[in-house]
Amino acid sequence: MTEQQTSTRRRASFHRLSVSNVRRLTKDSIEVTFAIPEELRDEYDYVAGQYVALRKELPNAEGELVELRRSYSICAAPTGDEIKVAIKRDLGGLFSTWANEELMAGDQIDVMSPAGAFISKHRITEINDPSQINTTSQDRFVAVAAGSGITPVLAIARTILEANDHSRFDLIYANKAAMDVMFLEELADLKDRYPARLALHHVLSREQRISPLLSGRIDAQKLTALLTNVVQAPTV
Repeated sequence: MTEQQTSTRRRASFHRLSVSNVRRLTKDSIEVTFAIPEELRDEYDYVAGQYVALRKELPNAEGELVELRRSYSICAAPTGDEIKVAIKRDLGGLFSTWANEELMAGDQIDVMSPAGAFISKHRITEINDPSQINTTSQDRFVAVAAGSGITPVLAIARTILEANDHSRFDLIYANKAAMDVMFLEELADLKDRYPARLALHHVLSREQRISPLLSGRIDAQKLTALLTNVVQAPTV
């Protein structure tokens, strides 16, 4: 059994981890970094696209402590010594509001070991088993994401582009406006690093863009047009 299979089938368990950094992404979202102690690194080994659950006791509207659990996709490629998640404020969301307003470096939260099967099945993602990486295939990948759904996709895109010099990746990313785009700098940096192999297609529903295809909400008609005229789906 490979490490990738182990990470997707492992028995989930919580451990209390320290927050090493909190970074503002947009006015309503933050990136939270958890430091992984050396003795727990096997527990928090993960594959790009997986998620962790966070557990915290917080006071409700009546002032009573209640245990809250929320799951968030891991937004960075595996490094072994840290895990990063993005938390977007939900309207009326007790946990996400607390995190965006009060969470800071040095705080501790119970974090579940990584889980989830939203990963690329391509051998290129077996980054924890370098001998198994397919570095010669010339595959083209396409992802469609909206809002905070970018978090697992960003990790997958970075992993694929770093692992294989012949891979190509198209990302269709929908948001309301430019100010709402999470990880805008990271996406720009990734584009600068792989200008010929990464194509970013930002679609904004409340801002007019030069191309009509990149303006408005993504519905079935617009998605079909994007996959036909921009991405060229038969090559994927």
